[in-house]
Amino acid sequence: MTTSSNPLITALEAILADASPRLRLPVEEVLVIRVEAARWPDSCLGLGERGEACAEVMTRGYRVRLRGGTTYRTDLNGNIRLEKRTIARPE
Repeated sequence: MTTSSNPLITALEAILADASPRLRLPVEEVLVIRVEAARWPDSCLGLGERGEACAEVMTRGYRVRLRGGTTYRTDLNGNIRLEKRTIARPE
């Protein structure tokens, strides 16, 4: 995988690397359905776990939905979080 200076490319590379084994698909078969710019309420992208230290700072990033309803949150540095609840929607 190459390193990019484009925050969206960096985020998508991280998501594809995480989603491929999770979905049991080759990276080239993981389909991105939607990408939306987002602002998260903290450095944990609004998905901090109990006891986890998250800086309370607005964090710019993206919400990325994959085919099948899997959704990720990212920041502009390529840090990703999988939303626990996925919603299966027709694509």
